[in-house]
Amino acid sequence: MSQENEETGNAQKGIDPAKFFNEKEYNTIKIGDETTAKKKEDAGKDLVSLLTSKIIGEKDLALALLKKEKALPVLLDAIKASKNPKNKALLVAACWECGMDFRPHLEFFAELAHDEDLFVSIEAITVLSENTPGLDAKQAQQLINILSKGAGGHFNEALINDAVEGLKALL
Repeated sequence: MSQENEETGNAQKGIDPAKFFNEKEYNTIKIGDETTAKKKEDAGKDLVSLLTSKIIGEKDLALALLKKEKALPVLLDAIKASKNPKNKALLVAACWECGMDFRPHLEFFAELAHDEDLFVSIEAITVLSENTPGLDAKQAQQLINILSKGAGGHFNEALINDAVEGLKALL
């Protein structure tokens, strides 16, 4: 359906499309064509705002939108740009909560498993465990190598070792 037809249909239903861009009533996040670091950082902040919303169902809608729009790059960019550990953990959690396939990016999450923030580490390990079905032996071994290199002495050492054991089962 073209935007013009959609707007005409909405107008016939009594829905003014402009209201969806009213920041006082709705949170709007634009996905795609974000090129500058500032725009990516702003998109990450908007995404965090949606994911932490107290409005019933807004988080679920945000997760569904991420999956529908295949916004995996937006989510990864937001994680990389996030300097606040609480927000970073929230964004990493969104990766497994939205149900998208992050297998091509599991090395990134294996590195995050060693993060100095407890919750970022736990959420990264969860992303790994949710995306290991279907991995080939070569990728499993790469993840084992990354996870094993810094697990000793890490406060999440037991969870990291559990993830390694799960990956070894794929070999």
